[in-house]
Amino acid sequence: MKELIREVFRDYRQVAEKSSGALALSVIQMLVMMGCLAKREALNNIFYYLGLTGIAFLAIIGFFTSILSVGAIINDVTPEKSWSRRIISWLFYPVGLGVFLVAAASLKSL
Repeated sequence: MKELIREVFRDYRQVAEKSSGALALSVIQMLVMMGCLAKREALNNIFYYLGLTGIAFLAIIGFFTSILSVGAIINDVTPEKSWSRRIISWLFYPVGLGVFLVAAASLKSL
């Protein structure tokens, strides 16, 4: 049991270190996406509407790519079919929802 805990913390540290850039980028992408969606309704010009919708779409693609990148890092760092991989996945995948909620809260506070 003690060895499992050490393994989980070691793997968690490596995943957090290698995926911090992807997580930071996903926060920025969600802020851009939500900002574009909020602002596009305020503008009456169809070109601004289409442009902001396009930017929001690209930000969503970037967000999901960042989340998939975190999943690939988890698969690279942890051994296959281990408890460490399961535990770290349970801890990191909800981060995607957290990023979305942080972006929503940030934009509502502005």
